[in-house]
Amino acid sequence: MLRHILRRLLATLPTLAIVSVVAFGLLALAPDQGRVTGPAALDDAVRERLLDLPVFFNETPRDARARAEDSVLHLALDDAYAERSASDLARLGGAALPHVLPRLVELDPRQRARVALALAPVAARIGLPAAEARDPARAVDLWSRFWQNRAVDFVPATARRAVQRWVERPTALREVELRELDTFALPAVVAALEGATAASDPERIARLTAFAADVTGHDDAARAGASADELRQCASRWLAFWVVHRSDYVTYEGLARPAAMLEDTRYARWVARSLLAGAGTRASLLARAPVTLAVLLGGWAFAHALGAAAALLLATRPTRGREGAVLAATVAAPMLALAAT
Repeated sequence: MLRHILRRLLATLPTLAIVSVVAFGLLALAPDQGRVTGPAALDDAVRERLLDLPVFFNETPRDARARAEDSVLHLALDDAYAERSASDLARLGGAALPHVLPRLVELDPRQRARVALALAPVAARIGLPAAEARDPARAVDLWSRFWQNRAVDFVPATARRAVQRWVERPTALREVELRELDTFALPAVVAALEGATAASDPERIARLTAFAADVTGHDDAARAGASADELRQCASRWLAFWVVHRSDYVTYEGLARPAAMLEDTRYARWVARSLLAGAGTRASLLARAPVTLAVLLGGWAFAHALGAAAALLLATRPTRGREGAVLAATVAAPMLALAAT
């Protein structure tokens, strides 16, 4: 019986895959009624609607390294994309620093100054002197000193520890250390947010969303005194934001790059957002898992039993008239089909 149940459950996977592809295709073909004004709003709309990604396979997924290196190139050339690249570099923030600051020595003095000045908004976020960050004669030296002192901290394990310490026991010093990492700490912040529950960790959600809002400029921090439902919704919105913008703040190393060829696609992100809309945070999903599993198994068992009973009745007891046969078959067929899938 157990083998039969497992076989039936595994048989649902191809069906779910086909249904999801069909639903994705129908939504992708639906006309877009949204209106946007201005290039920045247009770019945001394109990303939110996943139109900047290939459909099913991404041969060249772009991560924080690729985006930062492109920005440095356009700033160094001072071409038509230089202004936009400066904005992109400020948005990438700390996630771009490991790929930008070591390359400053490769540029000539004027190119070096342009790149360093583009990082002035990042300097303001992490607490570096604003006057030096905006001075072409001193900005390069400022960032060189910063990187000499803090380069060892820009590794994922250090960021995870910094977030964990700050979440478990927030102090002013730990917050300063975390803010110096800026957006480089976002993957660890989102991971902590996934494991938080609104009922038991309201202060944690408030702190994490406030930090994420500060470093990204995405104004969606949980307000003080928010209810559990508001906190849960805020956390879910940030996880949805992460689905779209994750590649801005992570660097694909090792097996992460081939995985990104499938993950950084319109279909994969559509599936991720659909699952997130129904599940919420990982903690809330785990909390609801027993009830959800019980409902699914109960529905499957009920459909199987009712369909089998109707089919048995149809096979063993002659029905009077055509109407009886049609009625029994009408009940048996969909129930057995549901049980089979």
